[in-house]
Amino acid sequence: MKKLAVSFFFITLVMPFAFAQRELIHAVPSKLGFDEAFIDQKVDSIMEMGIDSLAFPGAQLLVAKNDTVIFHKAYGFHTYDSIQPVALNDLYDLASVTKISGPLPALMKLVDEGKLDLDQPFSTYWKPWRHRKDKKDLTLREILAHQAGLIPYIVFLQQVLRKNGEVKKRFVHNSSNKRYQGQVYEGLYINNRFERKMNRIINRSKVSEEKKYVYSGLTFLIFPSLIEQITGTDYQTYLDENFYQPLGCHTLGYLPKENNYVNAIVPTEVDSLFRKTLVQGWVHDENASLKGGVSGNAGLFGTADDLAKLMLFYQNYGNVDGKQLISAETVK
Repeated sequence: MKKLAVSFFFITLVMPFAFAQRELIHAVPSKLGFDEAFIDQKVDSIMEMGIDSLAFPGAQLLVAKNDTVIFHKAYGFHTYDSIQPVALNDLYDLASVTKISGPLPALMKLVDEGKLDLDQPFSTYWKPWRHRKDKKDLTLREILAHQAGLIPYIVFLQQVLRKNGEVKKRFVHNSSNKRYQGQVYEGLYINNRFERKMNRIINRSKVSEEKKYVYSGLTFLIFPSLIEQITGTDYQTYLDENFYQPLGCHTLGYLPKENNYVNAIVPTEVDSLFRKTLVQGWVHDENASLKGGVSGNAGLFGTADDLAKLMLFYQNYGNVDGKQLISAETVK
């Protein structure tokens, strides 16, 4: 089955900001000294080239300078059938951008509060690693810098599917009950114990002795549990109360179908392997889906506007409306 590429969004932030804004300020580029006609012509030609070459069926681009959005425009359609045009308030599966938009601000805050130390062994906080010879001394700084020697990725879907592509009923059911509560997709529910199986596989994974940069998303699968453990608060609630609400990010979060947004949700692709349908409104990443859609490696959804607010927050070193949510020193 042919995959359908999704419409993408791109965000560009230019120069430092005075304060991050709860509601974005918009102005035409000429107000800040830009040649508006030149920008329109150049950006339109690049986006149209991408659509014409089938790199993507649609996209949107948001550009901000100082505290002002100077360009935000939608192009094309959600899918190649050209039925639903891209709208500026569409919700997107943020995919791997989840890592810096979900667990990262929480980890920053916990470091800021002295509840995490970047240079202490991660096993100080994550008990299962204390007796793993190759992991017990890895620091959080090494892990976040992708220099801990961890393997890049584990395909947990292999644990769920048989060789013929059928799902193993002991892990995935078509209806929910006390033992199968995490929803993977419409009509698919994961065994509550599967997350522990994922953690065990991560704990036993190999570690390279060569501490060079190798991108790894493994620990982002366990960061939500760590954050809940340290804060005593549900991971999603912690993010919402400490970051998304103060920043005015009204759509940023997990499991968007539970929130009944009026925003259209852009599909990601036709999944011919696992869900056997067009994935829309549920996280595409299989590892995050097997965690019930809530993970640190993927699973976050949001609009371009809301993601821009979070990026402004970072570029402004943790300040919003004059209030320092995280110290500038920690963000830097």
